[in-house]
Amino acid sequence: FDTAYGKLIIYHNDDASVEVVVTDEVGVVSVGDNWTIALSVPDAGYDDEGGNWSSWIYEKNITAHFTTFNTSDITLNIYSSGQDCISVAGHSKTSGSIYSGSSAGLTFDNRQKPEISAPTYAYTADNLSTNSYSSLGGTSGAAPHAAGALALILQRFPSITPEQARSQLTDYAFTDTHTAAYGTEPNKRFGYGKLNAFRAVFPQLDAPENIQIELLNNNTEIRISWDNEGFEYKIYSSADSAADFPGESWTLETTVTNDNEVTLSNNFDAKRFFIVTVD
Repeated sequence: FDTAYGKLIIYHNDDASVEVVVTDEVGVVSVGDNWTIALSVPDAGYDDEGGNWSSWIYEKNITAHFTTFNTSDITLNIYSSGQDCISVAGHSKTSGSIYSGSSAGLTFDNRQKPEISAPTYAYTADNLSTNSYSSLGGTSGAAPHAAGALALILQRFPSITPEQARSQLTDYAFTDTHTAAYGTEPNKRFGYGKLNAFRAVFPQLDAPENIQIELLNNNTEIRISWDNEGFEYKIYSSADSAADFPGESWTLETTVTNDNEVTLSNNFDAKRFFIVTVD
């Protein structure tokens, strides 16, 4: 210990915990010495010969480290290890690589942390100037991206539960060579991948693929189908395939919700071209 007071909290991977308090309230302690902390949990159903112990220092006035049996593989702090929080790593908005100051998981009880990564050092509006911008860096710059995405998710899905909101972020995260460099996702650096705010807020907006058009019932009906089943699709038609879209030459024929096909009456007196859009 390098100072005379502070707190050190230590957790076992089976949730046994011990808190070491160094204080100057009742006397003076010698600083700069090596102290020995012997950890054991007798008669509590734990194996005191094995397992992992993780430690956090949560008073800034204390500087301590283990001189033996220590590893820096896990660098999460006590806050980002919380059961109900979302831990956000940071990655460069230009290169895509992990920000060096992002903490690495997993937690001491092997829960996935971080959950996701978001851009850092992105340009932000500067309230001190009217002709320039500033950037917000570190995970302090990454976490607001995830918080903003969560706010939009809650706005669009007001009845969503916290766990469902977390899943919206992780389920629609995207991966690339940078995330894969740390192993199969989810991994200890990028979590489930990089934040995709648009897909997290609009999860059902899958662009139509493999569009098929068929004539049915002696050409009296037209069936249009596609592979993806999204939130809302709109079917437009025009007699001129070269006409600008959107534009006056294109007519909205119908809207399809939560389905991937529609059948239209063939009332057209000339060749028609169709466009399927997602909304």
